[in-house]
Amino acid sequence: MKKILIVEDDKMIADNLRQIVELLGYRALPEARSYDEALQLFDRHSPDLVTLDVQLKGEKTGIDMAHYIRTHGTVPFLFLTAQTGEGLMEKAVETNPSAYLTKPFTIAELKAVLDKVFESELNQRTVGPKLYDC
Repeated sequence: MKKILIVEDDKMIADNLRQIVELLGYRALPEARSYDEALQLFDRHSPDLVTLDVQLKGEKTGIDMAHYIRTHGTVPFLFLTAQTGEGLMEKAVETNPSAYLTKPFTIAELKAVLDKVFESELNQRTVGPKLYDC
């Protein structure tokens, strides 16, 4: 069963997201409310995917966590956020997330994104990255 780390500083949203993740058949790891908690849980549990809120409690953000993830392996991550400011979006995109989903989102939207991320990850491991003609 795939393990998903939820990094979200709003307890109600984190609880809701955990329930949805489990409903979709994934294992939700304990939620992280800050960058420091996210680091500890990421290193301790080796998740298969990380969902990141852009804004977190404290100085460091979900974008900082995305940079950490990128430099410490190949774990896919996606941003789930209500923040859509242009400068913030540019910083988030620079981390090369697997997906970016704007709150509020539906269960079907989250399921489609998770399925796509895990399918893409499996394809990259078995046949290598795909090249697309543009």
